Amino acid sequence: MRFNSFSPMARFCIAAALALAVAPSLAAQSPAPIVLHAARLLQVDTGQMLAPGEILVVGDRIRAVGTTVEHPQGAQIILLLCAVDYRPAIAEN
Repeated sequence: MRFNSFSPMARFCIAAALALAVAPSLAAQSPAPIVLHAARLLQVDTGQMLAPGEILVVGDRIRAVGTTVEHPQGAQIILLLCAVDYRPAIAEN
């Protein structure tokens, strides 16, 4: 999954959340996994609205998207205050 598979507003929200989350752990060898939690997540390719929606980010990769995703030990959970849409068809290109 690629970052550009999200709308511009969603990319801004995710980038801001990740920047705030990763900054303190830059000194660590491997950053802690991050779970982004949104009240709603729109999957653009299917038109399906996930409520709630979560995105698991490990390192620089999105590992899972769904109504609930794995919360690895030590994962930082970030509540997003903006709408998020996910476009998997674009991410595969």
